[in-house]
Amino acid sequence: AFQPGVGDLTDQVTGFLARPGGGGVAPSDALYVVWIGGNDIRTAGHSNDASMANTLVINAVNAIATDIQVLINKGAHNILVPNAGDVGAIPEFTKESPASQAQLATQSAIFFNQRLDLALANILAANPDLAGIFASNDQMGLGAVQALKSAGKIDQVKVVGYDAIPQALQA
Repeated sequence: AFQPGVGDLTDQVTGFLARPGGGGVAPSDALYVVWIGGNDIRTAGHSNDASMANTLVINAVNAIATDIQVLINKGAHNILVPNAGDVGAIPEFTKESPASQAQLATQSAIFFNQRLDLALANILAANPDLAGIFASNDQMGLGAVQALKSAGKIDQVKVVGYDAIPQALQA
């Protein structure tokens, strides 16, 4: 997400909207899955610098949020945005990298998901016609519920998660 011109999400969205016969629109009845960020987190983990890692994550999430808003502006209504996994737990970090890089990658994944939740909450607030949210886990769903409550939209938008943690079942 942070390297424009290198096959990133922005390029994918631009290419999709420019597809032959597409008319520059995102069909409203399609499901758009925006599952991205792992490579950004990986790069952050290998940076060996927490400040640099945070900057990389912030830039990535900002680019992702911008691209999601572009899709919405062009007609998309159904967007699934899963959280990133713990990149610090992949073999590249657990077996082939110093422990400090694995720890930074794990911290970067957590920070990425926190920033992504915040960005998605802002997107929710900016798009009043949103009808539903499918959260990739209940923690993300609880974040969406909180954002919807803050925006006064909790009665307008359905939130679905699937972990069935007690806090989510009560929400």
